[in-house]
Amino acid sequence: MKPTLKLTDFAISHIANTKIDVHQRTPEISISKENLTILALFEYEPGIITDDHFHEELRIVILQSGMVRFFLNGSQITMEKGEIVNILPLAHHSFEVIGDEPARFCEAMIFRTENAFDAFVKLVEKK
Repeated sequence: MKPTLKLTDFAISHIANTKIDVHQRTPEISISKENLTILALFEYEPGIITDDHFHEELRIVILQSGMVRFFLNGSQITMEKGEIVNILPLAHHSFEVIGDEPARFCEAMIFRTENAFDAFVKLVEKK
């Protein structure tokens, strides 16, 4: 049976910059209020599957290593090192790390409004 990463764990690990079992290392996060942007690096172990979820902000995801089966609005794609996927606001998505190597992502989160950015940062600070 493959390990499953629940959305609550996914959000906590991303937002709070904490380490949980699926990460080889703690995510690195850069925040720019001036640009309403957050840049984060994440790493997931092979076999990890996330729940279907969505975000309010635009996300640009670059796969730096590993291989991922990505599900986006009912479509399925396989991402390999160097490939990019854009996740529009409110687009339902999930992913599964496939292969033997951990998947390392660089994600740019671009918020539409200062209120949305501030709400996200407050959530980070609560965790």
